[in-house]
Amino acid sequence: MIVYRLCDSIEIEKIMAFQNFKIVGKQYKDDPKKSTHKYVEGKNYMHFFENEIDLLYLSPEMGKNICVYDIPNDILENSKGYGNYADFINISKIQRIPEYAIPSEAINMNYIKKIYLITRDMDFDYFPNQDELEDYMSCMVDLTKQRNKTIDDGEER
Repeated sequence: MIVYRLCDSIEIEKIMAFQNFKIVGKQYKDDPKKSTHKYVEGKNYMHFFENEIDLLYLSPEMGKNICVYDIPNDILENSKGYGNYADFINISKIQRIPEYAIPSEAINMNYIKKIYLITRDMDFDYFPNQDELEDYMSCMVDLTKQRNKTIDDGEER
C-alpha cells in the first residue's frame, strides 16, 4: 500500500548513504494524548500517513521532503494506529488521523518509491485538493523509474 512520510534532507542523506533505515526515525514513549501507538523502548520508529493530504497536520515547510513508500500490507496492519493532531485550520479542534508507526528496521530500500522536495511553504486557510498540493512540490528522485531501468538493462534480477 502507498503511504507518505514527511522528513528533512538529513534523513534522505542518511538513507542514500547507508542504503538502510536503521539509523533514521526516532524513539518514542507511549502517550495516549498524542496517539494510540504502543512503542518498544530502544527502537527507532518512522511514521507514515495513508493520505498525502494528512501531511498538512505536520505543517510542512519549504525545504522539507515528502517521501512516497509502498509498504507491504502485513507490515502496515501491525503498525496502524491513530495520531491526535490540531486541525490545521481550527487549531482548537483535534483530528484523529490514521497513521503507521513502523520500526525503522522493518523498512527496506525497495519500499521507497519517490522523494519530493517542498518548493514553497504550504500555508492554507482551507482544505486544499490533491492537485493544489502537488503544485507545492517537485519530484527529486523517482526510484521506481531507476529500478525499472536497471531491471530492463539486465543489471538486476
